[in-house]
Amino acid sequence: MSLPFYTLGYKTVKLCHWLSAHADYNEAMGAKTLIWIGVFVGSLVGGGLGALVSHGNWMSWQSLLGSVAGSFLGIYAGYKANQYI
Repeated sequence: MSLPFYTLGYKTVKLCHWLSAHADYNEAMGAKTLIWIGVFVGSLVGGGLGALVSHGNWMSWQSLLGSVAGSFLGIYAGYKANQYI
């Protein structure tokens, strides 16, 4: 696995130094954990944006639709975050 890096003059700074130093990170926080975090945050943000559209009504169809869409985006973001790590 190649880690991304940037060169700053004569020094090379590795962005994923912490992850390479702690090889058991993937076992401690797996794909399921990242996906569940994405679902929770996505549905909260999506529901909040839907409530803003419907003037503060958290039980509107806009809020429900935003929560569902945010959950699916959270699943995708958690999956991609697990691939990056």
